[in-house]
Amino acid sequence: MEQLNLIIIVLCGIVVLGSGVVNADSASLTVSGTVISPDTPVANFTANVTTGYAPLSVQFTDLSTNNPTEWEWDFETDGTIDALVPNPVQTYAYPGVYTVSLTVLNTEGSDTEIKPDYITVLEPDPMVRIEALKQYIEGSPIPGWAQWFLIKPLDRALDQLEKGNMKPASNQMRSFVNFVELLHGFGVITDEQAAYMNGEAMAIIDLIGR
Repeated sequence: MEQLNLIIIVLCGIVVLGSGVVNADSASLTVSGTVISPDTPVANFTANVTTGYAPLSVQFTDLSTNNPTEWEWDFETDGTIDALVPNPVQTYAYPGVYTVSLTVLNTEGSDTEIKPDYITVLEPDPMVRIEALKQYIEGSPIPGWAQWFLIKPLDRALDQLEKGNMKPASNQMRSFVNFVELLHGFGVITDEQAAYMNGEAMAIIDLIGR
């Protein structure tokens, strides 16, 4: 018989440390030793961004220790599991302040990390929305001369916002609404186009401040 020192690693993460005896006569192996189990995981995580305008895309990264094998993310603390992977991406579509929790598990137990008010999603940047409104007009079948009348106050509003002049920017957006109503009244733009542009303009005015 021959004495051997063995370390046997089981795929699930359990380690057996001990010694073995090989019996050449019976071609058998006898192992005795100590089972070292993994520790209970300790949950932790981070995010690449915690504040921004809606829609806000956030990359979460798992920083948990002690070899978790399962992950349960709740991005809005509403009790719904939103992701089951270590490093998910979540897009927050609506403004608000969000608490995020991560529960990690392995064979020894589980742990939960809760970060209160971790993600702050702001109202969309009014300048971004004005640019989007311009793109909508430029990509529409509205006649070129009418597009010029509509885009002019939008450009002026952008210029005022860049200078930090909120009230003049708001006034330019009101001029835009007036042009929309005028062109709609003459049948140059459709009911649907007018409703969309007026809705966007009023939302932008609310963002800028009346």
